[in-house]
Amino acid sequence: MSEKDDVISSLSALSVECWRLAMSFERAISDFPEGKAQRYASQLRFSRMQLETIVAAHGLRLVTFDGEAFHDGLPTSADNLADFDEGSELVVQKTLEPTIIKDMRVVSKGRVLVAEKGME
Repeated sequence: MSEKDDVISSLSALSVECWRLAMSFERAISDFPEGKAQRYASQLRFSRMQLETIVAAHGLRLVTFDGEAFHDGLPTSADNLADFDEGSELVVQKTLEPTIIKDMRVVSKGRVLVAEKGME
């Protein structure tokens, strides 16, 4: 692995952790008083834009698949796939970690939760 690949791998891992932290913070904001919630929601939007700008500068994209049909070709793994019968029509219910893409190549597979179509 080259030094450039190491940097991309590290940036990818860091961006996933930042994305997960942002998702947790978004859930926490709902418990804040109204005035503080608006201020922190604005800061969170700005931070997400910054994250996307920084990773884009290195040719990376963070991709989520919420609401999309789940299939073998999707660059994610489903943590709860064993809960469903083979052949079930599944959709991505929630992204746990985004997929990281660079130049149409998967750098890091995402993690999702799936649900049966119509039950999400």
